[in-house]
Amino acid sequence: MTDITINQSLKQDDLAKASLYNLVIGRSPILIIIYGALTLSAIITFINPFNAYNETDNTAYNIFVYAIAIIAIPLLLWRSIKKASKKAFTKNSRFYTNVSYTFTPNSYKSEGEDFSTTYKWEDIYKVKETKKWFFIYISKNQAVILDKSQIDLLQQAEMKNIFNSVQSKIKVSLIK
Repeated sequence: MTDITINQSLKQDDLAKASLYNLVIGRSPILIIIYGALTLSAIITFINPFNAYNETDNTAYNIFVYAIAIIAIPLLLWRSIKKASKKAFTKNSRFYTNVSYTFTPNSYKSEGEDFSTTYKWEDIYKVKETKKWFFIYISKNQAVILDKSQIDLLQQAEMKNIFNSVQSKIKVSLIK
């Protein structure tokens, strides 16, 4: 296995999309469960299948409250993530633009303007692959985002080989 070096620059929108994916799909099934329970509660309230209550005075109010909640939660979540991504990108754009990543069988290294960080694979929490990104979790709540559209297919295959070789040391979740 050879060393693989990738140069990448993320845009603010890419950072927001990856962060949203990481939060909602990849990291927080509890959020989906809560949202599903809210939606199910709204459906049961409106259909009233068990004739649990006969109130008709608050029906319009209930519809309004549930509709606002069901629509507002995803919009507020997306807006807050986009705002946080913009703040992170503005404050530390050097961590996202013109960064060089080097993968070896023993370590992972990222280098950019005024920084260089090396991690042994034993120190990495986990690696996860999606259709668009690789997430390299430095800790349980912090991931480095690699945009697969900026990595050629040969390098992706070599990266997967390295990730598979370190699977005994860390949790690796790759697309087959």
